[in-house]
Amino acid sequence: MKIEELKNYDVRTLLAEDWAKFDKYAKDAPCIFSQEVWPVNWGVRVTPPFPTNWPPRQLRSVTYYAYAEYQVLLMHGPFLSRSTPWAKVVLNEGVPAKKVILATALGPAVHGEGSVPISRELALRKIQIIKDGEVLLSNFISWKAIPEDETEVKAIKEYYCEWILTNHTADLIKDNHRAFFEWLSCPGRTMLL
Repeated sequence: MKIEELKNYDVRTLLAEDWAKFDKYAKDAPCIFSQEVWPVNWGVRVTPPFPTNWPPRQLRSVTYYAYAEYQVLLMHGPFLSRSTPWAKVVLNEGVPAKKVILATALGPAVHGEGSVPISRELALRKIQIIKDGEVLLSNFISWKAIPEDETEVKAIKEYYCEWILTNHTADLIKDNHRAFFEWLSCPGRTMLL
């Protein structure tokens, strides 16, 4: 499979056997409607592809990180809790994927993301940023140099910044991709994020 054709789902499939070894139970939580207590389980999540090297090079390479997430419904909306990355997959052009298992247990949640009220306009803007970025990911992975197309570069920067600003997993992997994070120049998080 070509590096630019690999999708998030393919990475999860590659890690399925390793994921199956984990205890998925996270905790018990009450249902907000009935107050019955239900077990809450971890689910597998995968980051967007992060360039292994930056700026882009002739031989392309991207890294995906797998982490776990569970959701608890609260009165004001869902709250997502996330683990540290438990695996990474490095894809180098022309060679098989390199899978590295980073943890033998999921451990406690290390960060989370709660619901915050936003305007319909902002919600639609966020949806469009994600949609535009996902459409351009295969192009982005194919970059051998930063393109001159400012629209494409802006869409990729906005896509990654949206993910970084809302998912604190970024804080746990940024040292591995410091030059890329610096190039993105994402705005700082607000008190709500």
